[in-house]
Amino acid sequence: MCLWKQWRFVRTKVKELAKLGADVKAIIRLAFKNRGPWWCSDTREVQFALNNNHFHKLLGLVSIRELWIQVHYSS
Repeated sequence: MCLWKQWRFVRTKVKELAKLGADVKAIIRLAFKNRGPWWCSDTREVQFALNNNHFHKLLGLVSIRELWIQVHYSS
């Protein structure tokens, strides 16, 4: 949701999601929708392009779930 709101313009949303491998026609339809960023971030196209691997490998963010598992279930 934060990235969707940060991109602001339709052309930026289309360009960034296309770089991540999403379907361009579907992205264009989605970018022109007059729905809020929470609704748009829960669509199939955005979920495909901005998955956990994107945030972990490219942005270096850590998964809270994985940290929880390491702390509570490691031997």
